[in-house]
Amino acid sequence: MDIISQEANSLAFLANIPGPGDHRSATNVLSAMGRQLSPAGGRPLAFSNASVSEGFAQKVSPYISGYHLRAALQASDAATAKHLLKSIWGPMANPTATNYTGCFWETLLPDGKPGLGNPTSLCHAWSSGPTASLSQYVLGIRPLEAGFRTWLVAPQTLGLSWAEGRHPTPQGAVGVKWAYDDKGRLTMQVSGPVGTRGKVRIPLRPGNATAERLQYKVSGNASSITEDMAFEVEMGSNFVFHQL
Repeated sequence: MDIISQEANSLAFLANIPGPGDHRSATNVLSAMGRQLSPAGGRPLAFSNASVSEGFAQKVSPYISGYHLRAALQASDAATAKHLLKSIWGPMANPTATNYTGCFWETLLPDGKPGLGNPTSLCHAWSSGPTASLSQYVLGIRPLEAGFRTWLVAPQTLGLSWAEGRHPTPQGAVGVKWAYDDKGRLTMQVSGPVGTRGKVRIPLRPGNATAERLQYKVSGNASSITEDMAFEVEMGSNFVFHQL
């Protein structure tokens, strides 16, 4: 009997199996995980439904789901990322929920309740995977070289209208603030340690504009925009992008 493991598939994905840049295979893997691990579109289980007959408990693991989330964000799969965030961490972050503690829980049942009953740890550090992933992919701050000697800012907006935060590096913090106005126009500001270099990729909404037709103004030490909507920047002053 075939049993699908959320952990094995998520970690294989993050180890670049399938190979780096193989978008079709990456999409297929995430789609298959969604079908097998999320019955009727519910919360993804640690093991597929077929495992019940083998004695596996049907639990939702925020710990392993953190790797699943990172895999979805690495593949720019916004739909899967949003489903994971809302279905798994949503119940834990809801201040009106009966079991709300302000912390993340050890495990959940498929219905969103604590997974081990009264003994469930309701303040469990290993369930905090989104904390790093949201900094890396929604703020968009990631290293391109060891120690952030060069860095990338490439936000995935996940339908949000704004985000703001800072990421520490050995040279000092990289800060990002981006927001859309009520007409969908983007303003984005990036700060970083003086003398460091990075790439800033502009997260325009689908259909908003192409690189060739985009109207904008920038301030800071930045090169011209590229086909992938990115600027090469050198920090000495803040980089600011404003869509017109």
